Amino acid sequence: MGKKYVPPSFPNPDELKGAALGLCVYICMYALLLSFQSFSKSYLLKAKRSDPKNEGKHISFLKTKYYNNSDIIALAGDRAVGNTLEQSLVFIPLLLAHTMLVDEKEAFSICVIYSLSRIIYPFLYLTRKFPAVFVSTVPGYCVCGYMNYKLFLWAIS
Repeated sequence: MGKKYVPPSFPNPDELKGAALGLCVYICMYALLLSFQSFSKSYLLKAKRSDPKNEGKHISFLKTKYYNNSDIIALAGDRAVGNTLEQSLVFIPLLLAHTMLVDEKEAFSICVIYSLSRIIYPFLYLTRKFPAVFVSTVPGYCVCGYMNYKLFLWAIS
């Protein structure tokens, strides 16, 4: 069996502050998207119930809140959260590995760029122009690709 590689200098706690702050930014961004998702459904429910054309009709909270693909604002909230959650399984492990093994100084910048690209997703989705969401998703994919590439280079060096 080969001997286990131990990096010559593991980042000390002070060197990991950028990653810690970056994760805080990311978590705040995700919490904002979750809030937007809930807000969009409450907003729609209130708007539908106060619309004169719906007078006398039962407007279901459950049909408005869950699996509502007929209202663009509901769909924007769901897709923003869904896409962020889907991509978090790629982003967070790469961020931690990149921080600990490649370059801890880049962690905060990486998190800010990634989080800013994610937070604009619902607003771009609301334009109803599908290519517009690429302005949000492509930078995030590039950030993950960059970290993966740098981690790969580190691993083969």
